[in-house]
Amino acid sequence: MRNPALVHEGIDVTRGQLELFTPALAEPYRLGDATVNRAIEVYQNQRADQALFRSQAARWAV
Repeated sequence: MRNPALVHEGIDVTRGQLELFTPALAEPYRLGDATVNRAIEVYQNQRADQALFRSQAARWAV
């Protein structure tokens, strides 16, 4: 991934998904807890990976 803009876009998308799913925990009638918890876990893992992507993109930019 040689385009830092893609990394930033990925971070924004992940942040948005976490913001959408986190309130769903308080509304169990909309989505099951297992679904919400799994989605949050996926996006948290993705957010952690994006820190690595950002670091790699910074190295490639040099």
